[in-house]
Parts: sequence; structure tokens; C-alpha cells
Amino acid sequence: MFIDETIDLRENLPQGLQRDFAELREYYDAGDWLHFDIFFEAVEASVKAY
Repeated sequence: MFIDETIDLRENLPQGLQRDFAELREYYDAGDWLHFDIFFEAVEASVKAY
């Protein structure tokens, strides 16, 4: 798994999604793949809901 740094997230994303992406980044940077994977599934569902 890797984060593509060339993809810019829009400034006008809902605050909830911005927090979710920030939390995902924390798990990624820490190498906490268990929590990253679990939380990624939840974020994916949230993105689809928007």
C-alpha cells in the first residue's frame, strides 16, 4: 500500500472526510497497517456516501 503524493485533495472537501484522510495518513506514517486497513474500509464507504 502506498499514498500517491501527486493526487491533491480539494480544499472544499467536507470536514469529516478531511479528518478521515488525516487519520489515515497518521496510520500510514506510523506503519500501523492493521488500523490503516480497517479504517480505510470505513473511509471508502464514507466517500461513496458523498
